[in-house]
Amino acid sequence: KIITNVLNNIKTNEKNNKFEQTILMHDDINKSGTLEALPTLIEKLISNGYTFKPLTKDSHIIKHVK
Repeated sequence: KIITNVLNNIKTNEKNNKFEQTILMHDDINKSGTLEALPTLIEKLISNGYTFKPLTKDSHIIKHVK
């Protein structure tokens, strides 16, 4: 479910012309799903031409909007 949700959110953002995206994933002792989904998610994104960059002090400001 995590993988599907992330991929759907990426597609929705692209339809809204948001091509530079930040994926924020939470993990804690009670939520192992994030850690388990991460390798598959990264593999799927790379195979679809996405790239990964580290966040730096010059990265765009990230806002969570509901």
